[in-house]
Amino acid sequence: MRLKTLMLGLGAMTLAFSGCVKTVESRVTVIPSKAVIVTTGGKEKAAAEELALHLKLITGVEIPLKPKAEKGDFIFAFDPGKLADNDEACAWEVTKTKAIFRGKVQFAVLDFLENALGVRWPGGDDVSFAEMNPLVIAGLSGAWVPELKIRTIRYRADASNSAFARRMRAGSHDGPVYGHAFTGHWKKYGKDHRDYFAMRKDGIRGPSNAKPDELTGNVAVYAADTGNTLAICCTSTGLVAQIVKDWIKAGKGEYINLCENDVPGQNSCQCPACKALDVVPERVDPKWETHYADRYVYFGNTVLGAARKFRPDVKVCYYAYNATQDAPAREKPDPASIAGIVPTVFTDDYVKAYVGGWKKAGLEHFFYRPNRHHYFGCTYLPCGFEEHFFNLFKHLYSQGAIGFDYDAGSVPKHSFGWLDRYVLFHAMQDPSKSYGYWEDHYCQAYGDAAPDVKAYCRFWREEVWNKRLEPNMDVIVTKGKWFNFGRGLLWNLKDYYTAEDFLAADKFLAAAEAKPLAAPQKALLENLRIAHEHAKVFFEAVAHKSKANTEKLVAFRRAHDIPVYNWSEQYYGDITGVEGLLGKEKKGDK
Repeated sequence: MRLKTLMLGLGAMTLAFSGCVKTVESRVTVIPSKAVIVTTGGKEKAAAEELALHLKLITGVEIPLKPKAEKGDFIFAFDPGKLADNDEACAWEVTKTKAIFRGKVQFAVLDFLENALGVRWPGGDDVSFAEMNPLVIAGLSGAWVPELKIRTIRYRADASNSAFARRMRAGSHDGPVYGHAFTGHWKKYGKDHRDYFAMRKDGIRGPSNAKPDELTGNVAVYAADTGNTLAICCTSTGLVAQIVKDWIKAGKGEYINLCENDVPGQNSCQCPACKALDVVPERVDPKWETHYADRYVYFGNTVLGAARKFRPDVKVCYYAYNATQDAPAREKPDPASIAGIVPTVFTDDYVKAYVGGWKKAGLEHFFYRPNRHHYFGCTYLPCGFEEHFFNLFKHLYSQGAIGFDYDAGSVPKHSFGWLDRYVLFHAMQDPSKSYGYWEDHYCQAYGDAAPDVKAYCRFWREEVWNKRLEPNMDVIVTKGKWFNFGRGLLWNLKDYYTAEDFLAADKFLAAAEAKPLAAPQKALLENLRIAHEHAKVFFEAVAHKSKANTEKLVAFRRAHDIPVYNWSEQYYGDITGVEGLLGKEKKGDK
Protein backbone atom coordinates (compact mmCIF):
# COMPACT_ATOMS: atom_id res chain seq x y z
CA MET A 1 0.00 0.00 0.00
CA ARG A 2 1.17 3.48 -0.84
CA LEU A 3 1.25 4.77 2.73
CA LYS A 4 3.09 7.78 4.06
CA THR A 5 3.44 8.76 7.69
CA LEU A 6 3.97 12.32 8.79
CA MET A 7 4.51 14.05 12.10
CA LEU A 8 2.60 17.29 12.60
CA GLY A 9 4.25 18.38 15.84
CA LEU A 10 1.13 17.42 17.80
CA GLY A 11 2.89 15.49 20.53
CA ALA A 12 3.00 11.82 19.61
CA MET A 13 0.09 12.00 17.16
CA THR A 14 0.67 10.06 13.97
CA LEU A 15 -1.05 11.07 10.78
CA ALA A 16 -1.49 8.33 8.24
CA PHE A 17 -2.55 8.77 4.64
CA SER A 18 -5.09 6.00 5.09
CA GLY A 19 -7.51 7.47 7.61
CA CYS A 20 -8.03 8.21 11.25
CA VAL A 21 -5.45 6.87 13.70
CA LYS A 22 -6.40 6.88 17.38
CA THR A 23 -3.40 7.07 19.67
CA VAL A 24 -5.13 7.38 23.04
CA GLU A 25 -7.75 4.97 24.37
CA SER A 26 -9.55 7.08 26.93
CA ARG A 27 -12.74 9.06 27.53
CA VAL A 28 -13.73 12.60 28.38
CA THR A 29 -17.17 13.53 29.70
CA VAL A 30 -18.65 16.90 28.71
CA ILE A 31 -21.69 18.56 30.29
CA PRO A 32 -23.43 20.19 27.27
CA SER A 33 -24.90 23.07 29.30
CA LYS A 34 -21.34 24.02 30.29
CA ALA A 35 -19.87 23.85 26.78
CA VAL A 36 -19.32 26.46 24.09
CA ILE A 37 -18.22 26.40 20.46
CA VAL A 38 -15.74 29.24 20.09
CA THR A 39 -15.70 30.65 16.57
CA THR A 40 -15.36 33.93 14.77
CA GLY A 41 -16.74 32.61 11.48
CA GLY A 42 -14.71 32.78 8.30
CA LYS A 43 -12.97 29.54 7.34
CA GLU A 44 -14.37 27.73 10.35
CA LYS A 45 -18.02 28.78 9.96
CA ALA A 46 -19.21 25.64 8.15
CA ALA A 47 -17.29 23.38 10.53
CA ALA A 48 -18.74 25.13 13.59
CA GLU A 49 -22.28 24.84 12.23
CA GLU A 50 -21.83 21.14 11.39
CA LEU A 51 -20.48 20.48 14.88
CA ALA A 52 -23.31 22.41 16.55
CA LEU A 53 -25.96 20.56 14.52
CA HIS A 54 -24.66 17.12 15.49
CA LEU A 55 -24.03 17.95 19.14
CA LYS A 56 -27.62 19.13 19.44
CA LEU A 57 -28.89 15.90 17.85
CA ILE A 58 -26.76 13.79 20.20
CA THR A 59 -27.23 15.70 23.48
CA GLY A 60 -30.56 17.45 22.94
CA VAL A 61 -28.84 20.71 23.94
CA GLU A 62 -28.03 23.62 21.64
CA ILE A 63 -24.42 24.43 22.42
CA PRO A 64 -23.88 28.13 21.66
CA LEU A 65 -21.45 29.55 19.11
CA LYS A 66 -19.56 32.47 20.66
CA PRO A 67 -16.42 34.45 19.86
CA LYS A 68 -14.99 33.63 23.30
CA ALA A 69 -15.66 31.33 26.25
CA GLU A 70 -16.49 32.01 29.86
CA LYS A 71 -14.44 30.67 32.76
CA GLY A 72 -15.25 27.01 33.39
CA ASP A 73 -16.66 26.32 29.93
CA PHE A 74 -15.65 23.24 28.00
CA ILE A 75 -14.37 24.69 24.73
CA PHE A 76 -14.75 23.38 21.20
CA ALA A 77 -12.21 25.43 19.22
CA PHE A 78 -10.71 25.68 15.74
CA ASP A 79 -7.22 26.24 14.37
CA PRO A 80 -7.52 26.38 10.56
CA GLY A 81 -4.33 26.24 8.56
CA LYS A 82 -2.33 23.96 6.31
CA LEU A 83 -1.02 20.75 7.84
CA ALA A 84 1.44 18.24 6.40
CA ASP A 85 1.84 20.28 3.20
CA ASN A 86 -1.69 19.22 2.25
CA ASP A 87 -4.64 21.62 2.05
CA GLU A 88 -7.06 18.87 3.10
CA ALA A 89 -5.13 17.44 6.05
CA CYS A 90 -6.85 17.62 9.42
CA ALA A 91 -6.36 16.68 13.06
CA TRP A 92 -8.30 16.87 16.30
CA GLU A 93 -7.44 16.48 19.95
CA VAL A 94 -9.52 16.35 23.13
CA THR A 95 -8.45 17.19 26.69
CA LYS A 96 -10.48 17.54 29.88
CA THR A 97 -11.12 21.20 29.09
CA LYS A 98 -11.01 21.53 25.32
CA ALA A 99 -11.54 19.89 21.93
CA ILE A 100 -9.56 21.52 19.15
CA PHE A 101 -9.89 20.96 15.40
CA ARG A 102 -6.89 21.79 13.20
CA GLY A 103 -6.06 22.04 9.51
CA LYS A 104 -9.09 21.70 7.24
CA VAL A 105 -11.37 22.04 10.19
CA GLN A 106 -14.54 20.82 8.50
CA PHE A 107 -12.85 17.48 7.79
CA ALA A 108 -11.51 17.44 11.36
CA VAL A 109 -15.04 17.82 12.73
CA LEU A 110 -16.36 15.03 10.48
CA ASP A 111 -13.52 12.72 11.48
CA PHE A 112 -14.26 13.45 15.16
CA LEU A 113 -18.00 12.86 14.80
CA GLU A 114 -17.52 9.60 12.91
CA ASN A 115 -14.65 8.11 14.89
CA ALA A 116 -15.08 9.51 18.41
CA LEU A 117 -18.88 9.76 18.64
CA GLY A 118 -19.93 6.96 16.27
CA VAL A 119 -22.04 9.13 13.96
CA ARG A 120 -22.99 7.60 10.61
CA TRP A 121 -24.37 9.25 7.47
CA PRO A 122 -25.91 6.35 5.52
CA GLY A 123 -27.46 8.43 2.76
CA GLY A 124 -28.66 11.88 1.79
CA ASP A 125 -28.95 14.13 4.82
CA ASP A 126 -29.82 11.26 7.17
CA VAL A 127 -27.86 11.12 10.42
CA SER A 128 -27.54 8.06 12.66
CA PHE A 129 -26.37 8.73 16.20
CA ALA A 130 -26.67 7.56 19.79
CA GLU A 131 -28.30 10.00 22.20
CA MET A 132 -25.98 11.02 25.05
CA ASN A 133 -26.25 13.58 27.81
CA PRO A 134 -23.70 14.09 29.22
CA LEU A 135 -21.55 13.71 26.12
CA VAL A 136 -18.99 10.91 26.43
CA ILE A 137 -16.11 11.26 23.97
CA ALA A 138 -14.31 7.97 23.34
CA GLY A 139 -10.88 8.34 21.79
CA LEU A 140 -9.09 11.61 22.34
CA SER A 141 -7.20 12.28 19.15
CA GLY A 142 -7.32 11.57 15.47
CA ALA A 143 -6.10 12.82 12.15
CA TRP A 144 -6.52 12.30 8.45
CA VAL A 145 -4.31 13.21 5.49
CA PRO A 146 -5.94 12.17 2.22
CA GLU A 147 -3.60 10.49 -0.20
CA LEU A 148 -5.85 10.51 -3.27
CA LYS A 149 -5.75 13.82 -5.08
CA ILE A 150 -9.36 13.56 -6.34
CA ARG A 151 -12.29 12.05 -4.39
CA THR A 152 -15.55 12.88 -6.15
CA ILE A 153 -18.88 11.31 -7.01
CA ARG A 154 -20.82 13.97 -8.86
CA TYR A 155 -24.48 14.85 -8.41
CA ARG A 156 -27.04 17.35 -9.58
CA ALA A 157 -27.26 20.10 -6.99
CA ASP A 158 -29.76 19.44 -4.22
CA ALA A 159 -29.54 19.78 -0.44
CA SER A 160 -29.67 16.06 0.34
CA ASN A 161 -26.93 14.96 -2.06
CA SER A 162 -24.84 18.03 -1.19
CA ALA A 163 -24.95 17.16 2.52
CA PHE A 164 -23.95 13.58 1.81
CA ALA A 165 -20.99 14.50 -0.42
CA ARG A 166 -19.78 17.06 2.12
CA ARG A 167 -19.93 14.55 4.98
CA MET A 168 -18.17 11.91 2.88
CA ARG A 169 -15.26 14.39 2.57
CA ALA A 170 -15.48 14.77 -1.18
CA GLY A 171 -12.69 17.01 -2.40
CA SER A 172 -9.33 17.33 -4.09
CA HIS A 173 -5.86 18.70 -3.56
CA ASP A 174 -2.90 19.24 -5.89
CA GLY A 175 -4.81 17.49 -8.68
CA PRO A 176 -4.56 17.87 -12.44
CA VAL A 177 -6.60 20.40 -14.40
CA TYR A 178 -8.96 18.54 -16.71
CA GLY A 179 -12.34 18.58 -18.45
CA HIS A 180 -13.21 19.02 -22.14
CA ALA A 181 -10.65 21.68 -22.99
CA PHE A 182 -11.65 22.96 -26.41
CA THR A 183 -15.39 23.59 -26.20
CA GLY A 184 -14.97 27.35 -26.66
CA HIS A 185 -12.21 27.27 -29.24
CA TRP A 186 -14.39 27.40 -32.36
CA LYS A 187 -16.06 30.56 -31.14
CA LYS A 188 -12.71 32.13 -30.31
CA TYR A 189 -10.59 30.91 -33.19
CA GLY A 190 -12.87 29.39 -35.84
CA LYS A 191 -12.98 32.48 -38.04
CA ASP A 192 -9.24 33.14 -38.30
CA HIS A 193 -7.60 29.83 -37.45
CA ARG A 194 -9.47 27.03 -39.15
CA ASP A 195 -6.27 24.97 -39.12
CA TYR A 196 -6.74 24.38 -35.37
CA PHE A 197 -9.75 22.16 -36.00
CA ALA A 198 -10.44 18.68 -37.30
CA MET A 199 -10.68 18.18 -41.05
CA ARG A 200 -13.84 16.38 -42.10
CA LYS A 201 -13.85 13.59 -44.66
CA ASP A 202 -14.89 16.12 -47.31
CA GLY A 203 -11.68 18.08 -46.68
CA ILE A 204 -13.34 20.97 -44.85
CA ARG A 205 -12.40 21.99 -41.32
CA GLY A 206 -15.42 22.84 -39.20
CA PRO A 207 -18.47 21.50 -37.37
CA SER A 208 -19.76 18.19 -38.69
CA ASN A 209 -23.34 19.50 -38.91
CA ALA A 210 -22.48 22.49 -41.13
CA LYS A 211 -22.94 22.36 -44.89
CA PRO A 212 -19.83 22.99 -47.04
CA ASP A 213 -21.15 26.18 -48.62
CA GLU A 214 -22.11 27.53 -45.18
CA LEU A 215 -18.56 27.11 -43.92
CA THR A 216 -17.23 29.33 -46.71
CA GLY A 217 -19.20 32.20 -45.20
CA ASN A 218 -19.40 33.44 -41.63
CA VAL A 219 -18.17 30.46 -39.63
CA ALA A 220 -18.90 32.24 -36.37
CA VAL A 221 -22.60 31.62 -37.00
CA TYR A 222 -22.05 28.03 -35.90
CA ALA A 223 -20.18 28.83 -32.70
CA ALA A 224 -23.22 28.44 -30.44
CA ASP A 225 -24.08 25.01 -31.79
CA THR A 226 -20.69 23.30 -31.80
CA GLY A 227 -19.98 23.04 -28.06
CA ASN A 228 -18.42 19.69 -27.37
CA THR A 229 -18.92 18.24 -30.83
CA LEU A 230 -15.90 19.55 -32.74
CA ALA A 231 -12.52 17.82 -32.56
CA ILE A 232 -9.15 19.53 -32.84
CA CYS A 233 -6.29 18.87 -35.26
CA CYS A 234 -3.53 17.08 -33.34
CA THR A 235 -0.81 18.07 -35.80
CA SER A 236 -1.64 21.77 -36.01
CA THR A 237 1.52 23.67 -35.07
CA GLY A 238 -0.59 26.81 -34.81
CA LEU A 239 -2.84 25.20 -32.22
CA VAL A 240 0.15 24.09 -30.14
CA ALA A 241 1.53 27.64 -30.21
CA GLN A 242 -1.90 29.03 -29.28
CA ILE A 243 -2.26 26.64 -26.34
CA VAL A 244 1.15 27.61 -24.98
CA LYS A 245 0.43 31.30 -25.51
CA ASP A 246 -2.90 31.05 -23.68
CA TRP A 247 -1.26 29.07 -20.87
CA ILE A 248 1.47 31.69 -20.39
CA LYS A 249 -1.14 34.44 -20.35
CA ALA A 250 -3.09 32.56 -17.65
CA GLY A 251 -0.04 32.36 -15.40
CA LYS A 252 1.86 29.21 -16.47
CA GLY A 253 0.18 26.84 -14.07
CA GLU A 254 1.53 23.39 -13.33
CA TYR A 255 -0.99 21.71 -15.66
CA ILE A 256 -2.13 22.28 -19.22
CA ASN A 257 -5.53 20.81 -19.96
CA LEU A 258 -5.61 18.98 -23.31
CA CYS A 259 -8.73 16.86 -22.81
CA GLU A 260 -10.45 16.49 -26.16
CA ASN A 261 -14.07 17.46 -26.65
CA ASP A 262 -16.75 14.79 -26.36
CA VAL A 263 -16.32 13.58 -29.93
CA PRO A 264 -16.76 10.08 -31.42
CA GLY A 265 -13.73 8.67 -33.19
CA GLN A 266 -15.23 8.87 -36.65
CA ASN A 267 -15.35 12.69 -36.25
CA SER A 268 -11.63 12.94 -35.47
CA CYS A 269 -9.39 14.91 -37.79
CA GLN A 270 -9.03 13.37 -41.25
CA CYS A 271 -6.02 15.41 -42.40
CA PRO A 272 -3.09 13.39 -43.82
CA ALA A 273 -0.71 14.43 -41.03
CA CYS A 274 -3.04 13.22 -38.26
CA LYS A 275 -3.98 10.03 -40.07
CA ALA A 276 -0.29 9.21 -40.53
CA LEU A 277 0.05 8.97 -36.74
CA ASP A 278 -2.73 6.38 -36.35
CA VAL A 279 -2.13 2.68 -35.97
CA VAL A 280 -5.38 1.31 -37.40
CA PRO A 281 -6.38 -2.19 -36.25
CA GLU A 282 -7.46 -4.80 -38.78
CA ARG A 283 -11.05 -4.60 -37.62
CA VAL A 284 -12.63 -1.21 -36.95
CA ASP A 285 -16.13 -0.61 -35.61
CA PRO A 286 -17.44 2.25 -37.79
CA LYS A 287 -19.97 3.18 -35.07
CA TRP A 288 -17.36 3.50 -32.35
CA GLU A 289 -13.82 4.06 -33.63
CA THR A 290 -11.30 3.99 -30.79
CA HIS A 291 -7.86 3.84 -32.41
CA TYR A 292 -6.79 7.50 -32.23
CA ALA A 293 -4.72 7.51 -29.03
CA ASP A 294 -1.38 7.65 -30.85
CA ARG A 295 -2.14 11.06 -32.38
CA TYR A 296 -3.29 12.50 -29.04
CA VAL A 297 -0.24 11.19 -27.18
CA TYR A 298 1.89 12.77 -29.92
CA PHE A 299 -0.09 16.00 -29.46
CA GLY A 300 0.44 15.95 -25.68
CA ASN A 301 4.16 15.31 -26.04
CA THR A 302 4.44 18.16 -28.57
CA VAL A 303 2.70 20.62 -26.25
CA LEU A 304 4.97 19.55 -23.39
CA GLY A 305 8.04 20.12 -25.53
CA ALA A 306 6.92 23.64 -26.37
CA ALA A 307 5.78 24.54 -22.84
CA ARG A 308 8.90 23.28 -21.05
CA LYS A 309 10.85 26.20 -22.48
CA PHE A 310 8.82 28.38 -20.12
CA ARG A 311 8.27 26.00 -17.16
CA PRO A 312 10.38 22.83 -16.93
CA ASP A 313 8.03 21.00 -14.54
CA VAL A 314 4.86 21.56 -16.58
CA LYS A 315 2.45 18.65 -17.00
CA VAL A 316 -0.35 17.92 -19.46
CA CYS A 317 -3.62 16.12 -18.91
CA TYR A 318 -5.76 14.36 -21.51
CA TYR A 319 -8.54 11.76 -21.58
CA ALA A 320 -8.38 8.12 -22.60
CA TYR A 321 -11.97 8.37 -23.76
CA ASN A 322 -14.12 7.83 -26.85
CA ALA A 323 -11.70 8.06 -29.81
CA THR A 324 -8.67 7.67 -27.51
CA GLN A 325 -10.03 4.92 -25.29
CA ASP A 326 -7.68 2.19 -26.54
CA ALA A 327 -4.02 2.55 -25.61
CA PRO A 328 -1.51 3.88 -28.18
CA ALA A 329 0.36 1.29 -30.21
CA ARG A 330 3.43 3.32 -31.17
CA GLU A 331 3.66 6.67 -29.32
CA LYS A 332 4.84 6.71 -25.69
CA PRO A 333 3.30 9.14 -23.19
CA ASP A 334 5.83 11.56 -21.74
CA PRO A 335 6.26 10.92 -17.98
CA ALA A 336 4.74 14.36 -17.38
CA SER A 337 1.43 13.19 -18.89
CA ILE A 338 -1.64 12.43 -16.78
CA ALA A 339 -4.56 10.58 -18.36
CA GLY A 340 -8.13 10.54 -17.15
CA ILE A 341 -9.29 7.05 -18.01
CA VAL A 342 -12.97 6.83 -18.95
CA PRO A 343 -14.06 3.26 -19.68
CA THR A 344 -17.40 2.40 -21.22
CA VAL A 345 -17.40 -1.27 -20.22
CA PHE A 346 -17.18 -2.33 -16.56
CA THR A 347 -16.42 -6.03 -16.46
CA ASP A 348 -13.36 -6.99 -14.43
CA ASP A 349 -11.49 -8.30 -17.45
CA TYR A 350 -12.18 -5.23 -19.59
CA VAL A 351 -11.10 -2.67 -16.99
CA LYS A 352 -7.95 -4.61 -16.15
CA ALA A 353 -7.02 -4.91 -19.84
CA TYR A 354 -7.85 -1.25 -20.47
CA VAL A 355 -5.68 0.10 -17.68
CA GLY A 356 -3.01 -2.50 -18.31
CA GLY A 357 -2.80 -1.51 -21.97
CA TRP A 358 -2.14 2.12 -21.14
CA LYS A 359 0.43 1.25 -18.49
CA LYS A 360 2.17 -1.08 -20.94
CA ALA A 361 2.27 1.81 -23.42
CA GLY A 362 4.19 3.83 -20.84
CA LEU A 363 1.54 5.84 -18.99
CA GLU A 364 2.82 6.54 -15.47
CA HIS A 365 0.03 8.70 -14.01
CA PHE A 366 -3.75 8.38 -14.31
CA PHE A 367 -7.01 9.09 -12.56
CA TYR A 368 -10.37 7.41 -13.00
CA ARG A 369 -13.29 9.41 -14.41
CA PRO A 370 -16.04 6.99 -15.49
CA ASN A 371 -19.63 7.69 -16.51
CA ARG A 372 -20.71 4.42 -14.94
CA HIS A 373 -23.29 5.84 -12.52
CA HIS A 374 -25.17 7.07 -15.58
CA TYR A 375 -24.77 3.76 -17.41
CA PHE A 376 -26.00 1.82 -14.38
CA GLY A 377 -28.86 4.19 -13.63
CA CYS A 378 -31.57 2.09 -11.96
CA THR A 379 -31.50 3.32 -8.36
CA TYR A 380 -35.09 2.31 -7.58
CA LEU A 381 -33.99 -1.32 -7.82
CA PRO A 382 -31.65 -3.10 -5.39
CA CYS A 383 -29.03 -4.47 -7.82
CA GLY A 384 -26.34 -5.71 -5.43
CA PHE A 385 -23.42 -4.41 -7.54
CA GLU A 386 -21.72 -2.45 -4.75
CA GLU A 387 -18.90 -4.93 -4.11
CA HIS A 388 -18.21 -5.32 -7.85
CA PHE A 389 -17.51 -1.63 -8.26
CA PHE A 390 -15.62 -1.49 -4.98
CA ASN A 391 -13.33 -4.22 -6.32
CA LEU A 392 -12.76 -2.21 -9.51
CA PHE A 393 -11.76 0.70 -7.27
CA LYS A 394 -9.30 -1.51 -5.40
CA HIS A 395 -7.72 -2.73 -8.65
CA LEU A 396 -7.37 0.79 -10.03
CA TYR A 397 -5.85 1.98 -6.78
CA SER A 398 -3.40 -0.93 -6.85
CA GLN A 399 -2.37 0.15 -10.34
CA GLY A 400 -1.49 3.64 -9.16
CA ALA A 401 -4.61 5.78 -9.66
CA ILE A 402 -4.03 9.24 -8.18
CA GLY A 403 -7.73 10.03 -7.86
CA PHE A 404 -11.32 9.12 -8.65
CA ASP A 405 -14.00 11.35 -10.20
CA TYR A 406 -17.21 9.42 -10.85
CA ASP A 407 -19.60 11.24 -13.17
CA ALA A 408 -23.08 10.73 -11.74
CA GLY A 409 -26.48 12.17 -11.08
CA SER A 410 -28.18 12.61 -7.73
CA VAL A 411 -29.56 9.71 -5.72
CA PRO A 412 -33.30 10.13 -5.12
CA LYS A 413 -34.94 9.54 -1.76
CA HIS A 414 -36.20 6.01 -1.05
CA SER A 415 -33.81 4.41 -3.51
CA PHE A 416 -30.83 2.07 -3.44
CA GLY A 417 -27.88 4.20 -4.55
CA TRP A 418 -26.47 5.13 -1.15
CA LEU A 419 -24.58 1.98 -0.11
CA ASP A 420 -22.61 2.04 -3.36
CA ARG A 421 -21.58 5.66 -2.85
CA TYR A 422 -20.93 5.19 0.85
CA VAL A 423 -18.39 2.40 0.36
CA LEU A 424 -16.72 4.18 -2.58
CA PHE A 425 -16.37 7.46 -0.68
CA HIS A 426 -14.96 5.67 2.36
CA ALA A 427 -12.63 3.64 0.17
CA MET A 428 -11.34 6.93 -1.22
CA GLN A 429 -10.74 8.07 2.37
CA ASP A 430 -8.95 4.87 3.35
CA PRO A 431 -8.08 2.50 0.48
CA SER A 432 -6.57 -0.09 2.84
CA LYS A 433 -9.91 -1.40 4.15
CA SER A 434 -11.95 -4.24 2.66
CA TYR A 435 -15.46 -4.10 1.25
CA GLY A 436 -16.71 -6.04 4.28
CA TYR A 437 -15.26 -3.43 6.62
CA TRP A 438 -17.09 -0.57 4.94
CA GLU A 439 -20.26 -2.61 4.53
CA ASP A 440 -20.30 -3.16 8.30
CA HIS A 441 -19.48 0.51 8.82
CA TYR A 442 -22.55 1.46 6.78
CA CYS A 443 -24.84 -1.05 8.47
CA GLN A 444 -23.85 0.27 11.91
CA ALA A 445 -26.17 3.17 11.13
CA TYR A 446 -29.07 0.77 11.81
CA GLY A 447 -28.02 -0.04 15.36
CA ASP A 448 -29.17 -3.47 16.60
CA ALA A 449 -30.75 -4.13 13.20
CA ALA A 450 -27.34 -3.95 11.47
CA PRO A 451 -26.98 -7.75 10.93
CA ASP A 452 -30.43 -7.94 9.31
CA VAL A 453 -29.82 -4.94 7.05
CA LYS A 454 -26.50 -6.48 6.05
CA ALA A 455 -28.29 -9.75 5.21
CA TYR A 456 -30.82 -7.78 3.14
CA CYS A 457 -28.05 -6.10 1.14
CA ARG A 458 -26.21 -9.38 0.68
CA PHE A 459 -29.32 -11.11 -0.63
CA TRP A 460 -29.40 -8.84 -3.67
CA ARG A 461 -25.67 -9.22 -4.22
CA GLU A 462 -25.49 -12.99 -3.84
CA GLU A 463 -28.80 -14.00 -5.41
CA VAL A 464 -29.31 -11.36 -8.10
CA TRP A 465 -26.02 -9.67 -9.02
CA ASN A 466 -23.67 -12.64 -8.65
CA LYS A 467 -25.98 -15.20 -10.24
CA ARG A 468 -27.97 -13.25 -12.83
CA LEU A 469 -26.67 -9.77 -13.59
CA GLU A 470 -22.88 -9.93 -13.55
CA PRO A 471 -22.70 -13.10 -15.70
CA ASN A 472 -24.92 -11.36 -18.26
CA MET A 473 -23.42 -7.88 -18.07
CA ASP A 474 -22.28 -7.80 -21.69
CA VAL A 475 -25.66 -9.08 -22.88
CA ILE A 476 -27.56 -6.51 -20.84
CA VAL A 477 -25.31 -3.67 -22.01
CA THR A 478 -25.77 -4.70 -25.64
CA LYS A 479 -29.54 -4.73 -25.22
CA GLY A 480 -29.39 -1.30 -23.56
CA LYS A 481 -27.35 0.24 -26.43
CA TRP A 482 -24.45 2.68 -26.03
CA PHE A 483 -23.07 0.97 -22.90
CA ASN A 484 -26.26 1.58 -20.91
CA PHE A 485 -26.66 -1.31 -18.48
CA GLY A 486 -29.55 0.31 -16.60
CA ARG A 487 -31.59 0.73 -19.75
CA GLY A 488 -30.84 -2.81 -20.90
CA LEU A 489 -31.89 -4.20 -17.52
CA LEU A 490 -35.12 -2.24 -17.26
CA TRP A 491 -36.09 -3.04 -20.85
CA ASN A 492 -35.75 -6.74 -19.95
CA LEU A 493 -36.50 -6.68 -16.24
CA LYS A 494 -38.64 -9.81 -16.02
CA ASP A 495 -35.73 -11.84 -17.42
CA TYR A 496 -33.63 -11.09 -14.33
CA TYR A 497 -35.99 -10.34 -11.40
CA THR A 498 -39.08 -12.05 -10.04
CA ALA A 499 -41.78 -11.05 -7.58
CA GLU A 500 -40.51 -13.84 -5.34
CA ASP A 501 -37.17 -12.01 -4.96
CA PHE A 502 -38.87 -9.22 -3.07
CA LEU A 503 -40.74 -11.69 -0.86
CA ALA A 504 -37.47 -13.49 -0.06
CA ALA A 505 -35.70 -10.24 0.83
CA ASP A 506 -38.65 -9.12 2.92
CA LYS A 507 -37.84 -11.61 5.69
CA PHE A 508 -34.60 -9.74 6.46
CA LEU A 509 -36.44 -6.45 6.78
CA ALA A 510 -39.05 -8.09 8.99
CA ALA A 511 -36.30 -9.39 11.28
CA ALA A 512 -34.80 -5.91 11.46
CA GLU A 513 -38.17 -4.36 12.28
CA ALA A 514 -38.61 -6.78 15.18
CA LYS A 515 -35.55 -5.32 16.94
CA PRO A 516 -35.97 -2.57 19.57
CA LEU A 517 -34.42 0.51 17.99
CA ALA A 518 -33.83 4.11 19.02
CA ALA A 519 -35.65 6.79 17.06
CA PRO A 520 -32.82 7.66 14.58
CA GLN A 521 -32.25 4.02 13.63
CA LYS A 522 -35.97 3.28 13.47
CA ALA A 523 -36.46 6.18 11.03
CA LEU A 524 -33.71 4.82 8.77
CA LEU A 525 -35.31 1.40 8.77
CA GLU A 526 -38.70 2.90 7.92
CA ASN A 527 -37.10 4.61 4.91
CA LEU A 528 -35.56 1.31 3.81
CA ARG A 529 -38.96 -0.34 4.08
CA ILE A 530 -40.48 2.37 1.85
CA ALA A 531 -37.68 1.87 -0.69
CA HIS A 532 -38.31 -1.89 -0.66
CA GLU A 533 -42.08 -1.56 -1.09
CA HIS A 534 -41.57 1.00 -3.84
CA ALA A 535 -39.17 -1.37 -5.62
CA LYS A 536 -41.91 -4.02 -5.61
CA VAL A 537 -44.53 -1.82 -7.28
CA PHE A 538 -41.87 -0.38 -9.62
CA PHE A 539 -40.92 -3.91 -10.68
CA GLU A 540 -44.53 -4.82 -11.43
CA ALA A 541 -45.13 -1.61 -13.42
CA VAL A 542 -42.03 -2.20 -15.55
CA ALA A 543 -41.96 -6.00 -15.87
CA HIS A 544 -45.72 -6.61 -16.10
CA LYS A 545 -47.11 -3.57 -17.84
CA SER A 546 -50.75 -2.78 -17.16
CA LYS A 547 -52.85 0.23 -16.30
CA ALA A 548 -53.51 -1.21 -12.84
CA ASN A 549 -49.78 -1.65 -12.06
CA THR A 550 -48.98 1.88 -13.23
CA GLU A 551 -51.83 3.26 -11.11
CA LYS A 552 -50.44 1.42 -8.06
CA LEU A 553 -46.99 2.91 -8.72
CA VAL A 554 -48.36 6.44 -9.08
CA ALA A 555 -50.46 6.08 -5.91
CA PHE A 556 -47.46 4.77 -3.94
CA ARG A 557 -45.22 7.59 -5.14
CA ARG A 558 -47.76 10.23 -4.26
CA ALA A 559 -48.31 8.72 -0.83
CA HIS A 560 -44.58 8.73 -0.03
CA ASP A 561 -43.48 11.95 -1.74
CA ILE A 562 -41.55 10.17 -4.50
CA PRO A 563 -41.58 11.99 -7.85
CA VAL A 564 -44.16 10.44 -10.17
CA TYR A 565 -42.05 11.34 -13.20
CA ASN A 566 -38.38 10.41 -13.28
CA TRP A 567 -36.09 11.51 -16.07
CA SER A 568 -34.47 8.14 -16.74
CA GLU A 569 -37.84 6.41 -16.97
CA GLN A 570 -38.86 8.73 -19.79
CA TYR A 571 -35.39 8.57 -21.37
CA TYR A 572 -35.70 4.78 -21.41
CA GLY A 573 -39.10 5.06 -23.14
CA ASP A 574 -41.84 5.49 -20.51
CA ILE A 575 -40.92 2.14 -18.99
CA THR A 576 -43.35 2.56 -16.08
CA GLY A 577 -46.29 3.68 -18.22
CA VAL A 578 -46.67 6.92 -16.28
CA GLU A 579 -46.72 9.10 -19.39
CA GLY A 580 -49.24 6.83 -21.04
CA LEU A 581 -51.46 7.10 -17.96
CA LEU A 582 -51.03 10.76 -17.04
CA GLY A 583 -49.64 12.38 -20.18
CA LYS A 584 -46.36 14.22 -20.60
CA GLU A 585 -44.85 15.78 -17.52
CA LYS A 586 -45.79 19.41 -16.98
CA LYS A 587 -43.85 21.93 -14.98
CA GLY A 588 -44.81 21.62 -11.34
CA ASP A 589 -46.09 18.05 -11.63
CA LYS A 590 -45.32 15.63 -8.80
